[in-house]
Amino acid sequence: MTGEQAKEDGGDERLIVPVSALNQFLFCDRRAALIHTEGVFLTNEFVAQGNRIHELVDIPGYRERRGCRTVRAMPIFNDRLGLNGRADIV
Repeated sequence: MTGEQAKEDGGDERLIVPVSALNQFLFCDRRAALIHTEGVFLTNEFVAQGNRIHELVDIPGYRERRGCRTVRAMPIFNDRLGLNGRADIV
């Protein structure tokens, strides 16, 4: 998987992995490799439909209803694990 390189205080380089790459890998390791190492992303009708539906959660914001807050496009990261990304809905 690809990711951006980051320098820690000690000068060591580490790989920062997008959370979306983990999601792709869990769905299909071959597809993840094609996307993140080869740059090949094929779109079919199901991917296109998912992209249209997914656009709604990509707009940052929140809503509160009956004491429950829903946050969209929340940035997430874990320095120890070298992960970063964005949660669709929390």
